Amino acid sequence: MTDDNECYICGHALEEHAPYVVWHTGWDGCEECDRDYERGVSLCPVCIDALGYMGMTLGGNTYLPDLPFGEVGNWAYDTLWHAVWMPDDMTVGEAECARDYLDRKGLKDLDPAWDSLPLRWWDTPEEFKASEYAEPFLRRFGLDEGDLDRLAKACLEHGDVLDDWHTVTDARKVGERLRKG
Repeated sequence: MTDDNECYICGHALEEHAPYVVWHTGWDGCEECDRDYERGVSLCPVCIDALGYMGMTLGGNTYLPDLPFGEVGNWAYDTLWHAVWMPDDMTVGEAECARDYLDRKGLKDLDPAWDSLPLRWWDTPEEFKASEYAEPFLRRFGLDEGDLDRLAKACLEHGDVLDDWHTVTDARKVGERLRKG
């Protein structure tokens, strides 16, 4: 349970004159839920927006135990990953809300798109260059189309067996390869 001056979801201190919502949750007969129903819980605008993007609305039929506390962080992480690798799947507002939520949780340095490359496999550099991921990879590593051959070689590792290529799934390793040449 959080203090009345903190957001119930993220725990961020509510600023004195900033807007927030006191939500009176659904009543279900549980003593703790009924107390929250009577007194209400405070939610900051960032968490209200995050819940909205997650498809949850705050109404009398939503019970406090139904709030997906761990899922809000997972949603934000996943949203920022998609903002880089599949930006057509979302809005700018959704990505900004996810960044704001993680920042409030003290995770300003968290970069999901750096920590986890898309799990796709390419058999040849040409296949990589023709894929829908070539452009996001260029953006992610700060390169332009002239660097596509170099990026393809950095993202695929050449093996010894019958001219075989293996996809590199570690972004830091790809970054090191790009710096080396």
